Amino acid sequence: MYSFTKMLRLSVFIFLFILSACGGGAGGGSSGPSLGLSTSILTFNAANISSTPPPQTVTATINGSVSGTIYILIVSTGPAVSSISNITITGPTTGEATVYPASASTLGPGVHSSTITVTACTSDPTCTSGVIGIPQTINVTYTVGVDLSVSPTAVTYFAGPNIVPAAKTVSLSSNGASASWTSAIDYGSGPAGWLSINPASVSAMPSNVSVNVTGMLAGTYKANITFTSGGSSISVPVSYVVKAEGVTFVSPYVGTTSVAGDVIIRGFGFSTLSNLNVLFGAAAATSVSVISDTEIRASYPALAAGNYSVIVKNATQTLPTRAQLTVVDAPSLSYAAITRPSGATSGLLSSNLIYDAERRAIILCDINGASTDRLERYRFNGSSWVMDSVIDFGYPHIYTTTIALSPDGTELLKSEWGGINHVDLASWTTTGMGSASSLSIGAQLGGRIAVTNDGGVVGPTYTPNVFYWYDILDRNFIILATPSSSWTALNRFVSASGDGSRLILPNTVSSSNALYYYDSGNQNITSTSVMTTYSNMVSVNRTGSRSIVLVASGQYAVYDSAFNNIGALPTLDAAVISASGNTAYTYVSSNNAIHKYDLNIPNGSGGFTEIGSGTVLADSPGTGIAMTISPDGGTLFLAGSLRVLIVPVP
Repeated sequence: MYSFTKMLRLSVFIFLFILSACGGGAGGGSSGPSLGLSTSILTFNAANISSTPPPQTVTATINGSVSGTIYILIVSTGPAVSSISNITITGPTTGEATVYPASASTLGPGVHSSTITVTACTSDPTCTSGVIGIPQTINVTYTVGVDLSVSPTAVTYFAGPNIVPAAKTVSLSSNGASASWTSAIDYGSGPAGWLSINPASVSAMPSNVSVNVTGMLAGTYKANITFTSGGSSISVPVSYVVKAEGVTFVSPYVGTTSVAGDVIIRGFGFSTLSNLNVLFGAAAATSVSVISDTEIRASYPALAAGNYSVIVKNATQTLPTRAQLTVVDAPSLSYAAITRPSGATSGLLSSNLIYDAERRAIILCDINGASTDRLERYRFNGSSWVMDSVIDFGYPHIYTTTIALSPDGTELLKSEWGGINHVDLASWTTTGMGSASSLSIGAQLGGRIAVTNDGGVVGPTYTPNVFYWYDILDRNFIILATPSSSWTALNRFVSASGDGSRLILPNTVSSSNALYYYDSGNQNITSTSVMTTYSNMVSVNRTGSRSIVLVASGQYAVYDSAFNNIGALPTLDAAVISASGNTAYTYVSSNNAIHKYDLNIPNGSGGFTEIGSGTVLADSPGTGIAMTISPDGGTLFLAGSLRVLIVPVP
């Protein structure tokens, strides 16, 4: 019979404990006593250098009869094991020890190993003689994955047929560690070979990878590039939108009678025409600048009321067009108060009130609790406001639904949990929903949206964690690049400039986070130095050169195009900026008044000079105010839980 006593001595990686034994003769060989271990292999795995795995326990057993004191010597060599401790006698013939892996951040990415040798003897703590049986070994394998990251997180291309877009760069890194990597391309649509990357593999990171596409026929092509290093992988979705040559949209599509204006023309194939001209009907553009194969900036002269086809041509070719500039008389609207129907709620978003200048109509989206979302439309018939039938949606969006006009004004787009709903504005009827399943299986949208001048709806998803671009014409989704994989897309409000060139994306939750903006010309989302919390009110002028942003509770700041803070607005309940960006209008419920500020004249106290002393309204809109302005800048529209107000600007 023998029992364990314990003694621990540490010298580098040498551990021992003493068993005080009695009984039969000591010795070795196959017929004598022996040492057994619970395992001969230990495997540790860390997903990346930030996640060290937990320790593991090994049990030692003495088999057979031994007299005297038994010493157990444990020696660890190699970098995978940090320490062996918690050596415990667990029974008359058994003991155990805990093996702790080294820090993953210390080891770095790769496969690391150690060998643990366990020897039992009856001679002395160093086991130079009297070895019992055969020393046992444990082979330790420790794999640390590479913590891969990419920027951008997705790649998009837009081009006309057989136009080869410029290459884009993806930066691949591994949390500061250097490691080799390989890549593979999985084609989701289109023939193999339209996408290539250079280089396809490298022996170290960080690396810059050139992503290239070939000229293709019209269609939407999707693929995934998967980068693999040290057992870890990360994928970059690539979308390539190719459309037939032609003019698709002009933005803003509504102009004012006898007033010249600037527009952004979007389409495909502009780079194929040399010495091109732009016409609005028969009227030549007064200036033209070709930005890319998909974008032209142009100015039109003062025009009479009417519809004007937007034509892009040269001496030998005229591109097909579906774009139309609609010129309307500036509305001459008197003050009016429209009582909303029963069941109206008190929490309208600033983006959920729209003035449709072509039809002289006010549209709002009411998020009616957990039961329904509904659309209300009020049209001016020349003498009074007429309410159209309410469009109810029996499946409300639980993460805040939003509405937006299409760039050509033919449709209203409404976000849903499962996709984008289309409402025909001519007939005021729904025409179906573009399913988010084309984004990914099981995708769910995050509610907030805005429309860009290239015919896309842009917004966040609830799952997966991405921003998307939704093709209004083809009803297809693609993934946009976001700043990082840790960026929470759902926490972003979305508000568009009047010409659809810029979207502003402030943070909507309590933890402070940077404001971002989206450029529809290159599909990039860019960070700014502006920090926001609980920001769900933004108003952007026509070109995106100025904006009003709720940066924190009760704090409204005005920014220029580079997001420099040019001043603050005093306490308000709703605000809107004019198309020019020169004037701000605010609504203050405490005095039920509209206030007007000149954004070019500081007041010396960090704000702006107020023009007048405020215009008190005859009626209250109620609570939860949304506010917008007509494109010509002459009329304000307010909506709350009680009324919709039409107010000529002070």
